Amino acid sequence: MGQTTAEFLTGGLVVSVALSIPFAPFRALVLIFGALTLLHNKFGNGLACFPGPFWASTTNFWRLREAYTNGDKRPTIVQLHDKYGDVVRLGPKALSFASPDAIDEIYGPKANMAKSKWYMAFEAHGKGEKKENIFSTRDIHWHARYRELVKPGFSINHVGHKEDEIDDLIKLLLQQFDEQTDKAVDLPGTLQYFTFDAGGVFAFSRPYGFLKKRFDIDGIIQSVRSGSTHLNRLAQVPFFQMFLDQNPLAKYFGFIAPPMAFAKKYLPEKRIDEEIVQPSKDPEHYDILDAYLAAHKTNPGVVTRNEIVDLGLMVVVPASEAVRTAMSVLVFQLLKHPAALAKMQQELDGVYPDHSGTIPSWGVVSTQLPYLDACIKETFRIHPSTGFLMERIVPAGGAVVCGRFVPAGTAVGCLPWVIHRHKPTFGDDVDAFRPERWLEASPKQRERMEKFLCPFGFGSRLCLGRDIGLFETYKIAATLFNRYKISLENPDQDMHITWGNIGKDFLATTVKSLTDLYAVAGSPLDRIYLTSSSKLQWHVGSGCSTPGSLFGPCSNPASFRCRCERLSQIMPSTAIGTVVGPADLDSHAAAGAVIFGQSGNLLKSLVNAQHHRKKHPDVLYSQPNRHIEVDVTVNAAAAAMDQQQQVIVQDEEGEEKEEQEDIKDNVW
Repeated sequence: MGQTTAEFLTGGLVVSVALSIPFAPFRALVLIFGALTLLHNKFGNGLACFPGPFWASTTNFWRLREAYTNGDKRPTIVQLHDKYGDVVRLGPKALSFASPDAIDEIYGPKANMAKSKWYMAFEAHGKGEKKENIFSTRDIHWHARYRELVKPGFSINHVGHKEDEIDDLIKLLLQQFDEQTDKAVDLPGTLQYFTFDAGGVFAFSRPYGFLKKRFDIDGIIQSVRSGSTHLNRLAQVPFFQMFLDQNPLAKYFGFIAPPMAFAKKYLPEKRIDEEIVQPSKDPEHYDILDAYLAAHKTNPGVVTRNEIVDLGLMVVVPASEAVRTAMSVLVFQLLKHPAALAKMQQELDGVYPDHSGTIPSWGVVSTQLPYLDACIKETFRIHPSTGFLMERIVPAGGAVVCGRFVPAGTAVGCLPWVIHRHKPTFGDDVDAFRPERWLEASPKQRERMEKFLCPFGFGSRLCLGRDIGLFETYKIAATLFNRYKISLENPDQDMHITWGNIGKDFLATTVKSLTDLYAVAGSPLDRIYLTSSSKLQWHVGSGCSTPGSLFGPCSNPASFRCRCERLSQIMPSTAIGTVVGPADLDSHAAAGAVIFGQSGNLLKSLVNAQHHRKKHPDVLYSQPNRHIEVDVTVNAAAAAMDQQQQVIVQDEEGEEKEEQEDIKDNVW
């Protein structure tokens, strides 16, 4: 954001540093310097006329704190705009705009605003060296040239050529759901396996194997999710990055971030050389890799070998999170709104009356199912997966945004969550899930809504994988609701959204739902198992150091992740339940709950409290927090209905960080 080191100071930090200095005159100087810095940040950047939280106007540490602590059901920026209006000051030199009219003025081709330093945190790094990519680069001209070269590989026409291969993956997905009919299914987790594999098909014409193996290969999904949380925090203070991910020690010891190691493993440079010399695929089955290779041949200085290696992650991660989020929210919202579900079901029945298991084609789902289209648009509107402000820097001379002059050097941006709740554009009931708004609007109003529906970002930085995400979402949604009857086990439960780790919330699930699995694993339910270590994983199988036992130290201490086949079968079926706060732990434990959590202190407190009351929860153990936004248990009724199979689904979702293309082209 162009902030200086001085801007990082907060009042508390100034006082803390001052008190730690033994010499009184120096303490006074530190206090004076800190106070002057805070005053300068608030009044010296030409933004004093814009409203916002006091501490946000004085220090960027306010944003860092929000990145660590915000676990509300709506992003903080949404609440701030509700309180302060269309323009909110989020930092000493940062403004957030709520009006869709600001989009053209910030992200349009005439704005000439480059990305802020916030994006530096997302530069790929290996061995301590930073490497710009299409998402992180702040060079407008390089980005435009790069995008023009590789864009054909991401077009919907190109994506459509992979439909048969994607259908094969969908068949495998349905097979796994069929095997778990009337049982709990981790819908978001299974869908993430699917979307990662689909990304492999689009990028390299072959899946990675997540769905077939039914577990997180190399721990890359968890690594990407925890890494995204870390980078979002680090991005608030880019100055810190030189001491963390890009420090000289990392370069000296040859550290490579897990996502980069994963990319190099599945696309080694040897294969790049082979593909350049002798393409291995039939021209009719070209994939995104071929588009990159062609661009590299003609413009090696723009599309380098590093960009080709990073390709797998750049394609997989954004689309994976977007589809997982969209499907989780879509299932939840439709089950909470039975009238909307009935309308969509009736539409599907009209096109696929026999529920024969036919996988709907892209040609049908994109043109012949208007209510499904409205439901998906409404899902993207009410819960976009992008939860960060897409900052741009005002160029020299300043700029006028929504009629307000903004000084040069200020970071300005819009958040999809805020834009999608603009009442003049989307209606007074912006917080309600109402697909009909897309069907009842006048042609002019609908055109405006579609123009400013921006779950994949804004402007020339529109996410390249948008068509991939839409392709997968429409096909999966039509397939699941055509094939299965789905209903909520707990109709009163609401979504729980966090922008980071769960923190002091816990996942709880009843022992009854785990009895069969524990019986198979040979682990008794009459003992208390507890570890405060987040690195001990539950597991069973011959590949573990404690075969036949559900608990114990992992056999792979280097990564603290068990890879045994039995674990991969158990995990998707056991991670079900509801999100509860610490205050509810007693009642859940007394009812015989299995508690999943990371905080050793809270877990120990629970055990001590239960011990004094002579109440012992059956099983307690710790595992790393999963980055969860929606956690809903969904159960199907016992009897089949309308010849449709039934499935129990658990919903959860995550964030995705990417952006979007030309405003005028942002009409679906």
